[in-house]
Amino acid sequence: MKYRTNSQQNNLMKMLTALLSMIFSVAHSQEASAELVTEWKKPLNDPGQSNICIKNGLLFFTSHNIEETDKMKGGFFNTVDVKGICYDIEGNFKWEVLLKGETADRMRVLSESLDHTSMIPVATDKHVWFLNPLGELTCCTHDGTKVWSKNFSASRSAANTPVILYKDLLIVSLPTGEVENDYKHYRLHALNPGSGEIIWRSDKLLNHGTGYKMVSFKEQPTLLTSTSGNGHYGIEGDSYFQFIHMDTGETTLSMKTGPFVSNKFYNLYNGHVMGVGRDRTFQYTNLNDGSIFSHPVNKCDEFFQWDGSAYQLVGEKSFREDNVNTDRAFPINGYIHFDKGRAIYWGNTKFNALTILDMKTKKQKWIEVPYQIINNRKIWNFEDIVFTEGVYGINKKPLLTKKGSHSYQGLGWNRFGDPVLIKNKLFWITGSGVIHIIDIEKELSPQSVQTLTIDPVGEAWTTGGMAYHDGYFYIRTQKDLHKISINLP
Repeated sequence: MKYRTNSQQNNLMKMLTALLSMIFSVAHSQEASAELVTEWKKPLNDPGQSNICIKNGLLFFTSHNIEETDKMKGGFFNTVDVKGICYDIEGNFKWEVLLKGETADRMRVLSESLDHTSMIPVATDKHVWFLNPLGELTCCTHDGTKVWSKNFSASRSAANTPVILYKDLLIVSLPTGEVENDYKHYRLHALNPGSGEIIWRSDKLLNHGTGYKMVSFKEQPTLLTSTSGNGHYGIEGDSYFQFIHMDTGETTLSMKTGPFVSNKFYNLYNGHVMGVGRDRTFQYTNLNDGSIFSHPVNKCDEFFQWDGSAYQLVGEKSFREDNVNTDRAFPINGYIHFDKGRAIYWGNTKFNALTILDMKTKKQKWIEVPYQIINNRKIWNFEDIVFTEGVYGINKKPLLTKKGSHSYQGLGWNRFGDPVLIKNKLFWITGSGVIHIIDIEKELSPQSVQTLTIDPVGEAWTTGGMAYHDGYFYIRTQKDLHKISINLP
């Protein structure tokens, strides 16, 4: 039997690495590319972060109301008022409605976690509901006539406050007037959609950062929400998640879990509630016995890394050495896509990697993707990102001039909109206006991810996500409203 020397083994490893690199490079270069076509682009007066609600040929979203009297401080505007806006699907402006804010704190425009334009409106065939979490919930007809408004006094903005239509109820988290240490507590409220009358309040207190979503539990629609202490306001408390009955507001199940990040959403998967712990772990709470196990969020078993000319498959050691931001690799606020035993999500901050977690083995695969595409050139390094001199509205009025915002300089890696699933393709837009098309029928690798951009100049900053209707995507950025089509190979 012959034994290879260390030198021979090293040479063999180099040859194998080069061969894998060549295979990845050839496969990547031969992959047919999708094509993006801009149908129209309309300038917007003011910025915002909500996605778009589409109903009966109309587009509904929210924007900040920036008046000339609002002062810019440190490169940022601070506002309290919000505008509910309506366009038609051909890009024609129809109407807008003002929603007043009633809080002592003016909130920073384009905030990464507390922006009060983050909530997507909801609509039926006749009505639409807009929320300004700093003070007003409003119902309008499709022609802009205000039907009713509910005003309230808030502690701070609540970026995780979705409005949910369920049967004949409109469900949303609102402050109740209950105060502790000058902090206004919240509860889930179910309202009559047509009148705003309160039908029930949840029996559990929430805080302004609490996330909640509708899930299927024991084959019934149920609200999954969470409760924790609020250190910013000196409110102590353990961490719990709850299932809340959607017809009554009563808690049907409550379980204690480990300390979690309150503004991250919990997810229900395969008999477990899955959350993000403050110790940078995924936490799984077993619904049968309450047992908890966890594993690191920023663990990497396989990493497909771009080396400037091709993808290299590297392991944990190279991953750690080459990526200084991995210790901050929380999943971004919001969506984790579950498919075929996998969880697909993004890490935040300055780390540009799509993450795939095998829910059975708990192994994680990370795929590096470009931050931007500028003039057909893919930007892979954070230092090479193209920033505009600021965010400007109509008539070049500055809306943000400092590049220190997480949503701007950090490209919105803290908050992405939800992806759009069409057949076997997952369309996911990131903060710099880059659309990643993920083929979830394939084993996830660099060859199953295609990247396009809606703006090759570097001005399409967005955290609002994509809306899809009848073959077209509708996207709002900080400057424009876009209608695009994507032709797949």
